[in-house]
Amino acid sequence: MIFDANVYIGTWPFRRLRHAGAANVRQLMARAGITRALAIPLQAVFYKDCLDGVQEMVDDVGVAGDLLPLAMVNPRFPGWERDLRTMVEEWGCVACGLIPTYHGYRLYDPCAATLCQRLQELHLPALVFVRLQDERSHHWCMQVPPLAVDDLLYLLKTFRDLPLAICNANLPVEGVALAPALADRAATLLTTAYKSLKLPQMVERLGVQHIAFASGMPLHYPESALFQVRDAELSDAERRAILWDNAAAFLHITGGCETC
Repeated sequence: MIFDANVYIGTWPFRRLRHAGAANVRQLMARAGITRALAIPLQAVFYKDCLDGVQEMVDDVGVAGDLLPLAMVNPRFPGWERDLRTMVEEWGCVACGLIPTYHGYRLYDPCAATLCQRLQELHLPALVFVRLQDERSHHWCMQVPPLAVDDLLYLLKTFRDLPLAICNANLPVEGVALAPALADRAATLLTTAYKSLKLPQMVERLGVQHIAFASGMPLHYPESALFQVRDAELSDAERRAILWDNAAAFLHITGGCETC
């Protein structure tokens, strides 16, 4: 079994996605042999009211259990605490996404601290997105910079008890800068595009327990990231950890990786 820690559900404002929506994403998952995935609500990135975006995704995903819903809130938006409880208690969201660069706050802002405190109280893991796609492919009227490494280091050091996944830190310099803070911190993952990060080197630098497979489909085809894991010079145990064990432990998912 393979767990994908980063699958986008919804539409992309700047280009047509050939495999948008849960049904099409499931086709890609089946083609790549991916058993389960964490579903990221794209509409919650771009809607002013994240609740509407998450609800659209939850309705599309349904209750099959192969796509686990991610909550997403903007701590600058009124009523986000109530919305977060709705996403977790009524819709079964298993983690919460933070995307400061699209929602207009910094990780050291008071509103972000309040959000992280609430996530700790709810025992809810957090995913922090460095970027959604390569900055060179952004629309010319919406240039969104990557999340600053210093912001991530602040979050890692300030909320040490918050289970945290850092998504799409695709540049080698980002992985190198984050490595010391991740390596001595429990329940922390890096989910990335492995081609640019040179997966074996990052396993050596971070420790395999801090890395999880994530494809970013349908913004990207899943085979690209999957081949990086399967072709890398890794042991079977390391490959299993990346493809299933680490994400499963992070999200408290039962089962095991039988076909990695």
